[in-house]
Amino acid sequence: MKNLPQARVIINLDCPALELGNAKRCDFVVIVERDDGASVAAIELKRGSFKTSQVVKQLQGGAGYAETLEAVAATRFDPVLAHGKGVPKTKLRALRRERIDYRGHPHQIVLMRCGAPLAL
Repeated sequence: MKNLPQARVIINLDCPALELGNAKRCDFVVIVERDDGASVAAIELKRGSFKTSQVVKQLQGGAGYAETLEAVAATRFDPVLAHGKGVPKTKLRALRRERIDYRGHPHQIVLMRCGAPLAL
């Protein structure tokens, strides 16, 4: 992940030590300290084809995990789908309609290419 500030925490949600079981979850939760507070991102990585409904469930699972981090008073939340290939128009439209709930507020999914700088 490029372009992240030095003050950051990256949590790999596939880490067995977290004991999350088989719950749907994204790949990473990234927390960045900014001047105006913390910024949190739930990040799902996809290199090939995917089902929109699965991505939504995974990002929502990451948002749910981030909500359990009581020490984080986030002023910003971004659900991010980082893809390796282009996203077909039908899936792009479907993703733009979806919202990920974080602490009672809906957030639109941010699309980016794998390897692109992450602006939090």
